[in-house]
Amino acid sequence: MEFTDEHNKYFNYLNDIIIPKLREQNDPKLELSLDNLFYNTQKVQDGTIEIATYVQRTKYDCYTIVQAAPEDLEGVSFLKEVLETINEFFGVKLEEADVDAILTEKAEGKDLDWDVSIVDLLKLLEKDSSLSARKEYALKLGYPEEEMSKAGSAEFNIWLHKRIKSELAYNEGQWPATMD
Repeated sequence: MEFTDEHNKYFNYLNDIIIPKLREQNDPKLELSLDNLFYNTQKVQDGTIEIATYVQRTKYDCYTIVQAAPEDLEGVSFLKEVLETINEFFGVKLEEADVDAILTEKAEGKDLDWDVSIVDLLKLLEKDSSLSARKEYALKLGYPEEEMSKAGSAEFNIWLHKRIKSELAYNEGQWPATMD
């Protein structure tokens, strides 16, 4: 895809204004998504990743930032707008990885309730499902450290289950290397 002046203005505004402004918060919950957003914007500009991949990843990272950042923080409203308009802006219709189909196939013949149980999901993925490992995964995925006392609770496990499935979708069904 050849980028227009409008696309280039968007890339520059995102990487030169919005991301640095959000980094000023020194919020560890935002850092990974900000790093990904910056990296992927550079990669789509130099042609290393496809525009559809960029759009999918950007939506995921923007959503993560919008959920974690204070509503009135400068830059958050821009990211909300990106979430609403990015497909149309770049002319992309996305088909997300069908994680459930991938996992269903992988689970065939195994007695695992992976679609509701974080422990079974991790077992299916051949990852450590102990509470200490789940705490580590949660921290890597942005779970607030100050709420780690909830680790093991239903609320915590549901949150982690959803986030891991999101990560799998983001990585086309593969366990992200950043999680090891």
